[in-house]
Amino acid sequence: MCQIFNKLSKTSYFWHTFKMNKFLLMFVFFGMILSSPMVFAKSAFCSGFEVGYKSIKGDLALVPLCPLEPLTPLGSTPYREGILKGQEVARSR
Repeated sequence: MCQIFNKLSKTSYFWHTFKMNKFLLMFVFFGMILSSPMVFAKSAFCSGFEVGYKSIKGDLALVPLCPLEPLTPLGSTPYREGILKGQEVARSR
Protein backbone atom coordinates (compact mmCIF):
# COMPACT_ATOMS: atom_id res chain seq x y z
CA MET A 1 0.00 0.00 0.00
CA CYS A 2 2.80 2.39 0.85
CA GLN A 3 4.47 1.80 -2.51
CA ILE A 4 1.29 2.69 -4.37
CA PHE A 5 0.93 5.91 -2.38
CA ASN A 6 4.53 6.92 -3.08
CA LYS A 7 4.05 6.24 -6.76
CA LEU A 8 0.87 8.33 -6.89
CA SER A 9 2.39 11.21 -4.96
CA LYS A 10 5.41 11.33 -7.28
CA THR A 11 3.14 11.24 -10.32
CA SER A 12 0.89 14.00 -9.01
CA TYR A 13 3.92 16.13 -8.12
CA PHE A 14 5.31 15.66 -11.61
CA TRP A 15 1.93 16.49 -13.15
CA HIS A 16 1.55 19.59 -10.98
CA THR A 17 5.00 20.95 -11.91
CA PHE A 18 4.38 20.12 -15.56
CA LYS A 19 1.13 22.12 -15.54
CA MET A 20 2.82 25.06 -13.81
CA ASN A 21 5.73 25.05 -16.25
CA LYS A 22 3.29 24.85 -19.15
CA PHE A 23 1.33 27.79 -17.75
CA LEU A 24 4.52 29.80 -17.25
CA LEU A 25 5.74 29.10 -20.78
CA MET A 26 2.38 30.10 -22.26
CA PHE A 27 2.33 33.28 -20.17
CA VAL A 28 5.83 34.28 -21.34
CA PHE A 29 5.07 33.35 -24.95
CA PHE A 30 1.87 35.40 -25.14
CA GLY A 31 3.53 38.29 -23.32
CA MET A 32 6.26 38.38 -25.95
CA ILE A 33 3.74 38.22 -28.79
CA LEU A 34 1.61 41.02 -27.38
CA SER A 35 4.56 43.30 -26.65
CA SER A 36 6.47 42.78 -29.91
CA PRO A 37 4.41 45.23 -32.02
CA MET A 38 5.02 47.89 -29.37
CA VAL A 39 8.76 47.51 -29.72
CA PHE A 40 8.87 47.89 -33.49
CA ALA A 41 6.10 50.44 -33.99
CA LYS A 42 7.33 54.02 -34.23
CA SER A 43 5.16 57.07 -34.28
CA ALA A 44 5.55 59.66 -37.01
CA PHE A 45 7.04 62.03 -34.44
CA CYS A 46 9.76 59.53 -33.44
CA SER A 47 10.58 58.77 -37.07
CA GLY A 48 10.94 62.50 -37.72
CA PHE A 49 13.02 62.90 -34.58
CA GLU A 50 15.44 60.25 -35.81
CA VAL A 51 15.74 61.88 -39.25
CA GLY A 52 16.25 65.33 -37.74
CA TYR A 53 18.90 64.13 -35.30
CA LYS A 54 20.82 62.28 -37.98
CA SER A 55 20.67 65.28 -40.32
CA ILE A 56 22.82 67.21 -37.83
CA LYS A 57 24.99 64.48 -36.26
CA GLY A 58 25.39 62.18 -39.28
CA ASP A 59 23.97 58.81 -40.28
CA LEU A 60 26.18 56.78 -37.95
CA ALA A 61 25.20 58.68 -34.80
CA LEU A 62 23.42 56.89 -32.00
CA VAL A 63 20.01 58.49 -31.70
CA PRO A 64 18.83 59.13 -28.11
CA LEU A 65 15.41 58.07 -26.91
CA CYS A 66 12.54 59.89 -28.51
CA PRO A 67 11.07 62.59 -26.22
CA LEU A 68 7.38 62.86 -25.50
CA GLU A 69 5.40 64.11 -28.45
CA PRO A 70 4.16 67.68 -27.97
CA LEU A 71 0.86 68.94 -29.29
CA THR A 72 1.08 69.50 -33.03
CA PRO A 73 0.40 73.11 -34.06
CA LEU A 74 -2.07 73.83 -36.82
CA GLY A 75 -0.54 73.62 -40.27
CA SER A 76 2.15 71.17 -39.22
CA THR A 77 2.49 67.39 -38.98
CA PRO A 78 3.91 65.21 -36.20
CA TYR A 79 6.69 64.09 -38.56
CA ARG A 80 7.74 67.69 -39.25
CA GLU A 81 7.66 68.52 -35.53
CA GLY A 82 9.81 65.45 -34.86
CA ILE A 83 12.39 66.64 -37.39
CA LEU A 84 12.55 70.05 -35.72
CA LYS A 85 12.87 68.54 -32.23
CA GLY A 86 15.57 66.12 -33.41
CA GLN A 87 17.60 68.96 -34.90
CA GLU A 88 17.17 71.00 -31.71
CA VAL A 89 18.40 68.15 -29.51
CA ALA A 90 21.34 67.42 -31.85
CA ARG A 91 22.47 71.05 -31.75
CA SER A 92 22.29 71.20 -27.95
CA ARG A 93 24.54 68.13 -27.48
